[in-house]
Amino acid sequence: MGLTIGVGFLAREARDNVEELEAFKEVYHALNTVLAEAGMPLHSEPLGIPESDSFDAQMLGYTGLHAIRRLAAYYVCEGRLPPPGSFDRFAEDPVTELLYQQLQKNLAPQNANFLPSLLSAEQAAPSFQHLMLHSDCEGFYLPTDFEHVIFDNVEPQRAGIGGMIGSAPRLLKECLVLAQLINLPLDLDIESEEMWEAADDPPSEGELWQIYGIEAFGIARLIRGCEAAIKHKAVLAFC
Repeated sequence: MGLTIGVGFLAREARDNVEELEAFKEVYHALNTVLAEAGMPLHSEPLGIPESDSFDAQMLGYTGLHAIRRLAAYYVCEGRLPPPGSFDRFAEDPVTELLYQQLQKNLAPQNANFLPSLLSAEQAAPSFQHLMLHSDCEGFYLPTDFEHVIFDNVEPQRAGIGGMIGSAPRLLKECLVLAQLINLPLDLDIESEEMWEAADDPPSEGELWQIYGIEAFGIARLIRGCEAAIKHKAVLAFC
């Protein structure tokens, strides 16, 4: 399935599609409802982001996101890079599942809003929580810094939220760790030919980031998206 990430979607609607703006705002109202229930500050999405400053990028579908999570899981659980994989190996990986289990074990419901808390003060915050605990297909990362992912605790969960809300500054830190792990140049053009070539057909030898071209493709885009969200005080949206 396709996945687009972006910053400035609501500003674009305000600029180009005023007639549908109120309908488009509904998911942002739902976002603030979840934040209020969790005792978190509400978010005010800016409408004045110029088109030239907006950001949107295609990811390599849900599987591309799974590849990034797999990279994080091997780093956390085994202290090494995973064997270079193919699209059919990314979604179901035992090491990725192990990290999910560790995250679930380390997080406990703090109150009726299911805002996660650590089981004990001595435990470290779960590694790569904001990367791992997020919907594949929808939802938001806020431009503010907070430690724990926020959960939407209603049944059925609110449309467009994806069940979890992350922090763009935290996701950025996590992605920068992964970028360093595979020697990904941070100044690389995310739409460059070499980036696309590495993602389409990762080589078996050469630059490390190219060998992990599928992961590099998505990490670079998440980094740019987080940076744009923080700069404009806007959400990074998945859709």
